[in-house]
Amino acid sequence: MDMNAGVHLSNHVCVSYLSEYLSAFLESHGQSMFGVYDYRLLFANLEIKFTREVIYPATITIQCTDVEVKSRKIALHIEQFVDNQTVAKAVLALSFMKDGKVAQINDKIASLFLGTIEQ
Repeated sequence: MDMNAGVHLSNHVCVSYLSEYLSAFLESHGQSMFGVYDYRLLFANLEIKFTREVIYPATITIQCTDVEVKSRKIALHIEQFVDNQTVAKAVLALSFMKDGKVAQINDKIASLFLGTIEQ
C-alpha cells in the first residue's frame, strides 16, 4: 500500500484503483482500456470525494452503484468501501472516439456498462 505521512492510504492510489477496476471489468468482457468494440476509450471527467481515511492494513472493495448513459458519455458512479463503510465516492465519465471524433453511445456500449451495476 502507498501510505502518506499520516500513515493513511494516499488519495492518488484510490484514483488508480478506479482505473484498475475499469480495466478488470473490460477485460472480463473481452474488451480493454485500449478499445471497446472498436472505439477508443477516453476518461472525460473524474469527480471524487474522499469520505474516510483508509488506514493500513485495510482492504478496499469497489462497486459500481449506478450508470448514466448520455448521448456522448457514460457516467459510472463508483464507491470504494472498507468494512462496508464508504471511503470514497466517484463519478467517472467516459467518452468513446471513432475516426478522431467523440462518438454517440451505441446500444452495444451502453449495454456493456449497464451490466456493471449487476456485478
